[in-house]
Amino acid sequence: MFNKEYVFATKGEIDILDVTDYVTSSVTESKLLNGVVTVFTPEENCALVLMEYERGLVQDLKRQIGRLVPQDEGYVHDTIDDDAHSHLRTAMLGSSLSVPFVNSNLSLGAWQQILLLELGKRPNTRKVMVQVLGE
Repeated sequence: MFNKEYVFATKGEIDILDVTDYVTSSVTESKLLNGVVTVFTPEENCALVLMEYERGLVQDLKRQIGRLVPQDEGYVHDTIDDDAHSHLRTAMLGSSLSVPFVNSNLSLGAWQQILLLELGKRPNTRKVMVQVLGE
């Protein structure tokens, strides 16, 4: 087993970062050949997804997330602070994913990347934990 933690600076409100190279380097650094890598963010306002990191598609994803869970909908949590939409988006998208690897290569599709989504309103620093299991 191999563990690695990364910290990323985000710009706030649906900032999308491609973290695939970091996950790939963790698998390489682990010296494991075959197994599964789990990527997790402990941040309450971030999500992880598999998707092509293409400018138009990234814009489309941002728009659809905004439509799925819009801001200022009178959420009860907003009486505590103003980020209920961020928490709800994270709950719906998820904060972890797993990817198998073979011969130290991630088994991603031709157009898949691992993306970290900042869903909070403000710029922040966000942790991503990578755990590599295998042989």
